[in-house]
Order: sequence, then structure tokens, then C-alpha cells
Amino acid sequence: MGMKFSEAAELLGRKARPDEEELVITGYSTDTRTIRAGDMFIAIKGGNFNGADFINKALEKGASSIVTALAIEGRGIINAGDPVAALGKLAAYNRRKFNIPVIAVTGSTGKTSVKNMLVSVLSQKFNVHHTEGNLNNHIGLPMTLLEMNDSHEISVIEMGMSALGEIDYLASITSPSAAIITNIGTAHIGMLGSRENIFRAKTEVASHIREGGDIIINGDDEFLAGFVPKNGCRVISYGMLGNNDIMAEDIIRDKEGTYLFRSDKTIFRLNIPGKHNIFNALAAIAAGRLFGVPEEFIQKGIAESTIGKMRLDIYETEGVRFINDAYNANPQSMEAALDILSIYEGRRIAVLGDMLEMGEFSKDAHEKLGSMAAACSDVLLFCGEEAGFVRTGAEKAGMDGCSIHIFKDSDEAGALLKSILRPGDTVLVKGSRGMKMENVLKYTGDGVR
Repeated sequence: MGMKFSEAAELLGRKARPDEEELVITGYSTDTRTIRAGDMFIAIKGGNFNGADFINKALEKGASSIVTALAIEGRGIINAGDPVAALGKLAAYNRRKFNIPVIAVTGSTGKTSVKNMLVSVLSQKFNVHHTEGNLNNHIGLPMTLLEMNDSHEISVIEMGMSALGEIDYLASITSPSAAIITNIGTAHIGMLGSRENIFRAKTEVASHIREGGDIIINGDDEFLAGFVPKNGCRVISYGMLGNNDIMAEDIIRDKEGTYLFRSDKTIFRLNIPGKHNIFNALAAIAAGRLFGVPEEFIQKGIAESTIGKMRLDIYETEGVRFINDAYNANPQSMEAALDILSIYEGRRIAVLGDMLEMGEFSKDAHEKLGSMAAACSDVLLFCGEEAGFVRTGAEKAGMDGCSIHIFKDSDEAGALLKSILRPGDTVLVKGSRGMKMENVLKYTGDGVR
């Protein structure tokens, strides 16, 4: 059953009228293209649109109610000064109606991968409510919490941020029972100014963990190692080094770059390449054990987990192996993807794009990227404003200038890539989301997967 309109109205400072007492909200939407009859339409103003312009469309499609900043009246209409804040209040109210464990997942890299692995693990035992895709911001996260219902037994909520205070807000409405912090890297460092500030931003989640809760951290991370939350929640650490609670030992890599390792007495096998995914698996193993998932179920969940579209999607067409990791990029994820490229025999081609939001750190980060690409690839195609720094780094590392190709966009890169491909090649495609590096793949004859 959905929420009564009268509940929502009271929560947002308005008393329901007699003709509204029977109204029931059966879902929530911020987009009239996907709205269903019975939904509440939250008319949010975005960078390129204003939801208030679509109120009549929402009503025509059967919206049961409207939240808007406009001073208008009507059956089922709630005037809220800030519809985004109203969305957060509704989400927090809905979350607190259900007494189930909620696990928050944040960190500079690996959030979505850990979330997917953990959902796979927990689903072996529970009906799991979770973030779809990476809807992890101040709009996507509340919309996810509003989908929580009586059928769910546990929840996994991903939290992203690009500034101080954002995790604090998201965690305040989520009220997690436990949290996972994957690492403190340099994603968004141009906006936060330092890794110290990124650490402060990510650890904001700790102050909102419910009494008696736990925080699971990457104990190999130099910033997280030794972290002690002020609210006294228990810390569980994972990693590959000496003093962590959950350890990966006896690590073996196969020829496809996937790993086998032991944690305590259990052998875990990943079906996703990359050594960094051992850390992601350890986080999921730690949370699975914390919430009582039997060891053999955790083992099965790890083996069956996937990490999503355009995230290390490896496939072959016409004798060419493609690694589509185009969803996003930062220095740590670039290093991990190039490491995977390096394991393959044959000619290795790195098709890379700018790492955005690096600010004053961009020059050094892109020069280092060029150096890493030179060590891991035979041919480098690069798109974006930072291409000069990448070329400098690659050439300093010994890459022949004739093997470095610079383009203004991914379409130009795709055209050249098509002309040089031959059977036996391995191609890595990666860049920040704004670069849309997946466009390269439409020139290869297989399209974007």
C-alpha cells in the first residue's frame, strides 16, 4: 500500500482537505515521461528544465498529487518552497517506517561495484532493496528510499558526493545501520581541494550510523587505516595487508585477469577482472558475514556478481577484444583499467578521455596517466582538453610519438580506431562520463554494449 496523501501533506506542512482524505500516493516521479497513474509528481527545477512547466502533463497522465515551488492551489497540490528538500523529507519518513537494516556504501572508487557485489551476496538470503544503477545523489537516493516497502528485508544504498556536506545530508535521511567506505582517492579533488577534504566528506556517513551499528573500511587505505568514528560505532577493516579483520590471502590470477583468493577458510573466485575487485569483494564479504549470510552463500554471491553496463564489460568481436569501461574515470580507476589491459597478449590499444573535475591537480594527473598508458599499451588514442599533458607523460615514459594520437572528441577517435584494428588486438575504452567515450565503439561494428 502506498502513502496516504494526508500523511505527505502533514509532513510538508499542509493539512489535507476533506476531498483529499481518500487520495493515496502509489509511487513517486520527477519525470513526466515515466510517470504512472497514482504517482506523486515532484516538480524539481534542474539545470536544463523546470518541473513546474510539466505539472499539467503530470495531471493528464494521472498523477495523484503534486509537490511544487509554485504558489498554486488544487486537489492534491502541495506548495513547497524547495521541492528537493521536500523529496528528502518524504524519503526519510518512508525509510523510518521500515525497521530493516540499511547499509550505506560510499568511497572515491568502487561504490557501484561494491554495491552490486553486496546485493548479489545478500540476495542469497534476503529480499534486498537497493540503489539501481548509480542513483546516488540528492535526488536519486531519496527516490530509492521511497521504493522501500514491507516486502524488503535489508537495503543497500549507494552514496555519492562532490562537495563537503553532501554525504552528511544523504546519510541523515538514510539513517544507516552500517556503512562501507571503499577508499579515499582523488575523484572530485578539483572541487574539494585535497584528499584530506575528501576523507572528511566520505566519513560524514559515520555520524549517522544508528546506535550499535558498524562501519566497514578499507584498512589498506592510508587515510582510512586507524579511522575511529566519534559516535563509537564498531570498525571492521578489510584488505590485503597485515592487521585487517577481513583478509585476502593466497591470491592467484588467471590468464583472463580474474582472481582466486582465500579469506579465513573460504576460497572465493571472482568472475570480474582486476586486482582492485578483490578489495570490492572483501567489502561485500565483510558485510555479508556481519548480517549472517552463510559462508557458502557469500561465496556463491561473489562468484555470480556483475558490475554493470560500461564497467569492465569485456567482449570479443571479429577477433578483437574490447574492454568497455567507459562509464567514468578518475586516476585510481584509470590505473586499475590499464593494469587489466596490460595482462593481454597481442597489440594493446588504450582509447582514453579526459578525467574531469581534477582542478589544479589535472596537469599532474594527466601526465601520470600518459606515463601509465605508455607502460601498459602499444597505441594510445586520447580525447580531450588535457591531451597535451597526456602526450608529455607518455613520451617521457618512452612511448614513440607516432603511437600517440590526439583528438578533440570520441567520434574522431572512433574513426581512426576502426581503420587500425586487426585481429588479436585488445582495446580499452575509458574516460569521464562527460567525455562519452562509448561513442568510440559505434565505429567498431559491434556498437555500445
